[in-house]
Amino acid sequence: MRATARSAVSSETIAAASTLEKELKGALKSGATKEAAAKVGKLLAQRATAKGVSEVVFDRGGYV
Repeated sequence: MRATARSAVSSETIAAASTLEKELKGALKSGATKEAAAKVGKLLAQRATAKGVSEVVFDRGGYV
């Protein structure tokens, strides 16, 4: 599972997190669970906050 935070202005990736990262991979039984999604989201939020992001909008890029 992977999540990214991207700038709407420049399309630059501001922060990213994935269940394949060493930090999460060893702590999860599976990368496709609610627990994994929560941990990826928390890590993404920490990284984005560290870069000064205080507000985000969920966007699936036109996919439902």
